[in-house]
Amino acid sequence: MIAITIFIVFATISAVVSDFSMGGSIGSALGILVGLAVLGLVIYLIAAMSWVFLTLAVRGAWLRGSVLIERRLVRRFRVDLQTARVELREADAKGAAEMRLVATDPETGASQELLIGKGDAVLPSQQLKAIADAIVVGRQNVAEDHSAIAVADRLRQLTDRHQSADRR
Repeated sequence: MIAITIFIVFATISAVVSDFSMGGSIGSALGILVGLAVLGLVIYLIAAMSWVFLTLAVRGAWLRGSVLIERRLVRRFRVDLQTARVELREADAKGAAEMRLVATDPETGASQELLIGKGDAVLPSQQLKAIADAIVVGRQNVAEDHSAIAVADRLRQLTDRHQSADRR
């Protein structure tokens, strides 16, 4: 966006200077300024909409073994759920309760969030069970990982509730 701003300012100054050097009036200079301002606004709107689309549309998350991989616009972020500090965060976002799994890599400190549910909609049972298993399986010291075990148990409770609702 900075490059666009610099280009528009440079083009405006250049157009006004060349207009005055050719004997143009203030009215024609204002016409150039208004035209370039409209052009700049259109370019900004297109760039902003493109950025929003790319950041929202090009996302995905999956498990490979115990590693949670999230694809964003350009990069992939990975965190091993076996070794990560995990917690469930619940918040009220725009009138609907959200639950997110937050996994923090103990070595790098990098965090990754995964939306587990919003309102009554939650991830499918198989996915919740796979995430719970990825958190628990392979933990070295289960006695010290009470919070991770609690998170896995909470995900399994959601799975049980989800399956019992499907039976009805």
